Amino acid sequence: MSGGWGSQPPRLGLENLGNTCYMNSVLQALTGIPEIVEGLLDAEQDENGLTRKLTEVMLAMISTDECSPVVPADLLNAIYDEDCRWVTAHQAKNGKQQCAAEFLTFLFESIPALQKCVQFNLQIKDKLEPQMFLNVSLMTIKRMNLSTLIYLQYTTIESVNETLIVVIKRWDLDAQGKVVKDARPVEVPEPLEIYDKKSNLCADFKLSGVISHMGETSNSGHYTAYSKYGEQCLLCNDRKITQVQTTEMLEAAKIGFVLIFQKQKPEAAGGLPGARMAGPAKKPPMTRREEKQPVIVIEDDEPPVAVVMPAAAPVVNERAAEVCRKRTLVQTFFDDMTRVAAGCALARLRKAPPQKPEEDEKKPAPEEDDKFPLKKAYI
Repeated sequence: MSGGWGSQPPRLGLENLGNTCYMNSVLQALTGIPEIVEGLLDAEQDENGLTRKLTEVMLAMISTDECSPVVPADLLNAIYDEDCRWVTAHQAKNGKQQCAAEFLTFLFESIPALQKCVQFNLQIKDKLEPQMFLNVSLMTIKRMNLSTLIYLQYTTIESVNETLIVVIKRWDLDAQGKVVKDARPVEVPEPLEIYDKKSNLCADFKLSGVISHMGETSNSGHYTAYSKYGEQCLLCNDRKITQVQTTEMLEAAKIGFVLIFQKQKPEAAGGLPGARMAGPAKKPPMTRREEKQPVIVIEDDEPPVAVVMPAAAPVVNERAAEVCRKRTLVQTFFDDMTRVAAGCALARLRKAPPQKPEEDEKKPAPEEDDKFPLKKAYI
């Protein structure tokens, strides 16, 4: 364990129990998210053994009382005890390398306390369904940006939580049916902007964790994790914890498998995902004709005063009230006609071409003798 803190790093590493780097990287990336740790602490620890063992491992990793790596043997046994499809289908008990993204999905599906931290609504076909992750597929485009990939594949996202997990689908099948890795880089903006349609807000998400894979196949290689500790960035490689620059985590995110973001202060988006980035609307430049036209502003400083009729007028005054009503209608009609005439005059004035200055009257050409007065004098 190293990283410039002396003998005690800010977080403890995890022992590799035999190809368990997929589990260690997921746990180390999740431990850097305060909402997830607090959600586990607030959950009922008697819910099942998996929840209790996961909470114990995370608390041991952030504990400052110990200096040796944490051994997650009890958690691994609790995972094997789960009667679920993931353990049996992937033969996790045989000590083989597993996919970190699949293990992450299994962990969140098995523990409801984790689902509350990341759950949001996603429109699938004609209805909104709760989701935990954004599963983003790589596309054959000239410049792959994470924001572009998200908005091209997910048109409606509602009720985005404080923590957002994006899973990049990098495993694919080649022509021979073999699982291969797609290592094409993806630009990760900092911050990532996600538009929440329900709240009509465009929130900024800051990168807080990355799970990376070194290798060519899903059954081999090695997983590592980047995690934030306050303003520091940690590289977690099983039991070894190293402090690195934030730029290194951003570079690793370009080819990462799992990206974890935390929501920053939201801002009004004006109803469109790119409304805040577009800036204020600019007025079109004025033409030369519009510049030469005089500006006439017609304002009505005195709003029309409504004529209040008596609630219950006597029968004698019914005729007077009728005359007053007709007079008010006629006055309103003439006022409206005056405004319409003024508007039409202003419109014609703006559309009329600028008046050209009158050209000076052409003077008759002078006679030849007038051009040469001296010649006329000698004759």
